[in-house]
Amino acid sequence: MAKILCIDDEVGVHRAVRQALERDGHQVTEAIGYVAGRVLIEAGGFDLALVDRRMPDGDGLELLALLRARLPGCIRVLLTGYLDIGAVLHAINAAEVHRVIEKPFDELRLRHELRELLDDGRVGVHALRRVSDPLEDERALLSGLLHSASFRLDLQPIITASSGKNLGFEGLMRSAHPRLPRPLQILEMAERLHMLRTVGRSVASRAATWLERLPAGARLFLNVHPEELDDMDALQSQLEPLVPAASRVVLEITGACHDRWAEVLGARLRRLKSLGFSLALDDMAAGQSGLVLLAEAEPEYIKVDRSIVQEIHTSSRKRRLVELLCTFANMTQAGLIAGGVETDEEAAALRALGVPYLQGYLFGRPAAEPAALSA
Repeated sequence: MAKILCIDDEVGVHRAVRQALERDGHQVTEAIGYVAGRVLIEAGGFDLALVDRRMPDGDGLELLALLRARLPGCIRVLLTGYLDIGAVLHAINAAEVHRVIEKPFDELRLRHELRELLDDGRVGVHALRRVSDPLEDERALLSGLLHSASFRLDLQPIITASSGKNLGFEGLMRSAHPRLPRPLQILEMAERLHMLRTVGRSVASRAATWLERLPAGARLFLNVHPEELDDMDALQSQLEPLVPAASRVVLEITGACHDRWAEVLGARLRRLKSLGFSLALDDMAAGQSGLVLLAEAEPEYIKVDRSIVQEIHTSSRKRRLVELLCTFANMTQAGLIAGGVETDEEAAALRALGVPYLQGYLFGRPAAEPAALSA
């Protein structure tokens, strides 16, 4: 449980924050406006603070700067309905803000973003480098990260629903670098700099190391970026460290792969299979592209998107959809994996529907040393 401070002049914002975060067991303290917020900051004792940008009685950026001085270990989040580059740069450079969240926000988005911040080990006391220097060498920054211990591949377990034993693990990028703490930031920079291959090679290298440690027979699931399919020779070279254990590696593809390579995708995926890799269709809720991929990819696994899994025990339509996917998966001899399982009720409903594999926070968060590894 984290102690969270919310400073905003809008009662509706406080209500939304409280409803979102108390669901995750956090303790939320509210301050209406600048003056009340300053008093609470002086009192201290908070793990994370959400601070509004503009309040009638003061500037939220001043409070964030005060937080930095008084509570350097407190994660600082700027809330703003007036998002602009100048405000973001000022917030990061002057107050060392760790995240900017634009209002209005929905409950699920807020919970997800704050979970990421708290799970990343409280970025806090380590100073963020300035981002406004136009001469900064982003390519050197990204390359340095990918070749450092700050970049790692954490594992999240995928379990067999009937027995609780592990089918395998999904490898997920994680970073301890203060400039690039989130996987999405790494991928966006890599796309901009045309360095996705460099990222892919770093992932493959770390995945090969994991395969030496995983229990015999445990599978390792890895994501494939759509752009990585543009040059199959380069992709094969990138995956070379994994080829000796290809029978244990499952490459996850999404509907975006079909959107990008509709005419040639089937042949490219068959080449991956010829190397010994299995395929998983990720996020099976992505509309027509996902349905076409079911036919073209002939995946060994189908992953059901979290948007379907969430609260499935309360939705007859979601249960019916998963029931149909189970039938399809059985007919095509594919294993169905329900992702994003967070509650016992969701897990029970999925087991009752016959879903064979489950993944989600209920069974383990991504970790550098997952407890399930020895199970």
